Amino acid sequence: MQRKKETRQLGDLLRRMDGPVLVLSTKAGLGNYAVGKAIEQALPGHVAVYHLSIEDLVPKKLVERDFDRYRQICSRYPFLLKFIYRVPLSYLQKYLRECVLKDLHLERLRETILSMGVRTLFATNHRAAFWAGALRRRKEINCSLWALLTDYHMNSGWKFLFWNEIDRFLGPIRYQRISSCPAGRYTEIPLPVLKEYHDLSERPGDPHQVLITGGGWGLGRLWNVAVTLHEGCPALTLHVVCGDNEALYRKLSEQFRGDTGIRLYRQVDSLAPLMEQCAAVITKPGAVTMTEAFVARRALFLIRGLPVTEQENALYAIEHFGARRFSMRSFVEWWEL
Repeated sequence: MQRKKETRQLGDLLRRMDGPVLVLSTKAGLGNYAVGKAIEQALPGHVAVYHLSIEDLVPKKLVERDFDRYRQICSRYPFLLKFIYRVPLSYLQKYLRECVLKDLHLERLRETILSMGVRTLFATNHRAAFWAGALRRRKEINCSLWALLTDYHMNSGWKFLFWNEIDRFLGPIRYQRISSCPAGRYTEIPLPVLKEYHDLSERPGDPHQVLITGGGWGLGRLWNVAVTLHEGCPALTLHVVCGDNEALYRKLSEQFRGDTGIRLYRQVDSLAPLMEQCAAVITKPGAVTMTEAFVARRALFLIRGLPVTEQENALYAIEHFGARRFSMRSFVEWWEL
């Protein structure tokens, strides 16, 4: 039922798009790009569609300022996110600077859009929506602009956009929790996930195999979870996705060298092949991974995530997805059922 409802809602909306369509995702984490692939998959077959990473289309300086700095904060100083989102001076400064100086160097993004003949641009993150909106405000592009909220909370990054340039805004939360977006432009939809996760809902995983992931950056206390679970339930096979966190991968490799009960992975294109094997998923509260696990009907356990947005994601998953906070007690209660 969930699959049919989502397909009908998203499909109806996407049929209104004029092609060619350019989906702009980010590889800052695993989930956002997966959502872009799901949109690409859901578009009607006759529509030409391109799916690119926004980091590849903006200057290195912008990548360093927006993405690299954000990753450093998430990895080393996550407590700063509370201040950044509550006192969003960096987002306000970027917005006002574009309004006054128009000094963002977006030539490559503009030329890509024009060379592809893009008629609809679909941004799956607020940075892509900001930069595309800036080009449209300058009248350097003339395509329709859609945006998608890929969390269960609208953080400050979404609030400082050129909203008059955004034609449609989609997201998985109620409009009452949306700020800034003009009335009539927002549509609530289930967060899109790839068809392969819906297919998994008919194939239960093995309760003796567990997937542990912290997204594409390998964030969260994955080492602690793996050690605790391995010691407490040695009969389990643990699949730990470290993403591009090489320090975590090396530490786990040394800790569990030769142990067949621990299987380690670096970057993966999709969690679906691992989720197919596992009956339970332990993850930080990334909205997309949580939704994929829910759609696949896997037991979902949450470790502590990043402040603000992922805290809100966790509350949503506990209320709507039947997720549990991870602890040995909560896991064993599920496992012994």
